[in-house]
Amino acid sequence: MVNVNEKDFRYYSMPIHNPLYKQRRLCHRGDVVRLTLTVENREVIANIVPEPLVYEGNKLLIDINVIKDMVSGFPEEFRLWVEMGIKMPVTFKGEPKTYLCELYANNINVLFIDREFFGMPRIPGRISVERNGTHFKFILSGYESNRDMLHISFKPFTENPSPQGPPSGGKNKKHPELIWLKYIPSVSLDYGPDVKKLVEIKYGKPPVVRGETAGEGDIELLKDAPGYLKEAGITKIDEAIYRDMEFDVCGGSVLHNYI
Repeated sequence: MVNVNEKDFRYYSMPIHNPLYKQRRLCHRGDVVRLTLTVENREVIANIVPEPLVYEGNKLLIDINVIKDMVSGFPEEFRLWVEMGIKMPVTFKGEPKTYLCELYANNINVLFIDREFFGMPRIPGRISVERNGTHFKFILSGYESNRDMLHISFKPFTENPSPQGPPSGGKNKKHPELIWLKYIPSVSLDYGPDVKKLVEIKYGKPPVVRGETAGEGDIELLKDAPGYLKEAGITKIDEAIYRDMEFDVCGGSVLHNYI
């Protein structure tokens, strides 16, 4: 029997007596294309990175993850999706991290899972994919307007990604952990937010890279692209890389509470 007045009562979804989703470990595998970009006006990006995070350098990351296998933890009849994340390299107390500014997804059901549990900054977007092997063309369009925002392409230097997988007797290469701002506003404009925290992703095991190849990338910012991307001014693509990756996500950790 549910008793919402119990001292240790904890639920992760609404309504609390009959939650839509339960907190669960989510394991999936995807084809990930990452572009590392240099921006001309770094202060534009620095202004959207919340303190005490510190924006480092003048780089920007765009990751497109084409989910191809939902290994475990997903509701029945949940469909595959594509997501596109805009990220910044930052530091937190001197430690390198990756700040997730926003994450577009073409399956609106993903918003229910990630935004309610983790506060992950997901928004709906129309993402189309043309693929030939490890050649990719992506188009991000507005969910409501259906107007194109970004065109991104990737062409590998070699057609055969180098196999990797977990090294025997060792650990996977450690990448900066992903963090974001969990923000829930008050119902009244007379008050500040109800929740404002920096949250770091928590893995059951570190992400595993099954294959990797470098290549050439291209990006075109269209009229409806996020304003801060246009204001920052992308000057060049430093690196374009494709990875076949597995993820094992089991929640998050609170790094900083503003309230």
